[in-house]
Amino acid sequence: MGGQLSCSVPVYFSFSTELLSSFIPRHSMRPTQQLPTLLAVLVLMAAITASGATPQQSPKKTAKADVYKTPHSYIAAYHYLQCTADSMPVPTSTKEVAAIVGQYYAKAQAGQPVTLRVSRPKFHSTATFVCPVAPTTLRSAAVAQERAPWPRAEKAPLEVAILQSKLNKVLAVDKQQYTMRVGAGMRLTELLPAATKAGMSAQIGSLPAYQGLTLGGILSTSAHGSGDRTTSSLADALLEVTWVDGRGRVHVSRPKDPEFKALYGGVGVLGVVTELLLQMTPPTNTQLITVVKKDKNMMDEINRLLKISPHILIHWRPDAGIFKAFLIKQAPKGARATPGVDMTVLPPIDDQATMAAITDMWHTTQGDDSEMSDFLCPQLSDGSLQATWASVKRKRVANVTAPTNQ
Repeated sequence: MGGQLSCSVPVYFSFSTELLSSFIPRHSMRPTQQLPTLLAVLVLMAAITASGATPQQSPKKTAKADVYKTPHSYIAAYHYLQCTADSMPVPTSTKEVAAIVGQYYAKAQAGQPVTLRVSRPKFHSTATFVCPVAPTTLRSAAVAQERAPWPRAEKAPLEVAILQSKLNKVLAVDKQQYTMRVGAGMRLTELLPAATKAGMSAQIGSLPAYQGLTLGGILSTSAHGSGDRTTSSLADALLEVTWVDGRGRVHVSRPKDPEFKALYGGVGVLGVVTELLLQMTPPTNTQLITVVKKDKNMMDEINRLLKISPHILIHWRPDAGIFKAFLIKQAPKGARATPGVDMTVLPPIDDQATMAAITDMWHTTQGDDSEMSDFLCPQLSDGSLQATWASVKRKRVANVTAPTNQ
C-alpha cells in the first residue's frame, strides 16, 4: 500500500475506527437499541528495541477451524469481545441484505422486537454495543458498557447479526473510466490486489493503513488517510454508495445527494452500506521521503514540508525535541519502482526479534493463524525515532519508490 499513508501517531500509539451497522426504524426498537454499531479499534503500536537484534522466526502453529465464529457468536479482533445472536445470516449481495432486513422489519411490525447489527468476525472493537445483545468480555481491556435490562413484561427481542464477510467481491470494473464497484465487506488487503489486477491504483492518501478494515467500516466512521486540503479519505474517491434502509429498501446515493453525508461518518444510522463505486486512477508509483527535524520551529517546518507533499505522517518525540516526517507523493512519470518493497502497512514481522513472543501468543494461546498484519499499523522501533515506513527485502529504508498499491 505504497500510496496509503495514514495512522497519525502521537509518540507511541495510533488508533482508528471501523463500523458496520444497521438501523431498524424507531417505532420497532427500544431507544437503547437504536445505537449504531460503532466499532472503535485501539491498536497498540509496540516500541521495538534496538534494530541490531537478531531476527527470530516464530513458528506458525495449527489453528482451530475458526476462532472468530461459532454457530451463534462472532468474536472481535484481539479476542476482546464475543457477540452472540439468535441468527447470523451471511449475505452475498445487496439483494440478499435487503431481503434479510425486510424479513425482520416485517417481524418487528407484527410485534416481535428485533435487535439487528451488521458486523463480521474479526471486527475491530472493544465497545460492547457492536453486538445485538451485551456480549461476553473475553479480555479485561475491553470497554465495559452496561445496557438496561429488557423489561420482563415485554417480549424478548430477536437478536440478529448480519455478517458481511461475503460482501467482499469485485462487482464491476470499467477500465476506460478507471472505476471499480466492490462489496462493502471488502478489506483493504483484498481491494489493493484487485485494483492492481484491474490495471488501476488507489488514490494516494485516500485509505487508512490498517489492512484489516473493511470499506463499509471505513466509510461509516470516516476513517481517513492523510492529506492537507486534498484527497485524504475514502469519501474523496467515492462516486456512488448502495445501501439498504431499515425497511429493506435499496438506495443509491452520490456525493451531491443530501443523505450522502449521513453515510460518510454517519456511524451506520441511515442504513447498511452494501456496495461502493470507487474512482481509481491509472497505475502509479508512490515516492516515500523521510525527513528528521528538530521541533523548535515544528509548525514552520511542517508548512515547508507541505509544499513538497500534502500527504504527511508525523512521529514526534517532544522529550527528545525531534520529529520525523514521512511524506508520500506520486512519483514522476517513468520513475522506477524498487523491487521487493513493503511500504506503509507493515514491514515483515519476522524480522523483528522482540515480536517473536507476541507472534507465539497469537498462534498458540489464541489458536489463530491469521497474518498479524491484518491488525497492525507500521511497526515502530526504538521509541519511533528509528522507525521507517518501508523496507526492501526486510531491510528498513527511509527513501524509496514503490507501486501505489504495494
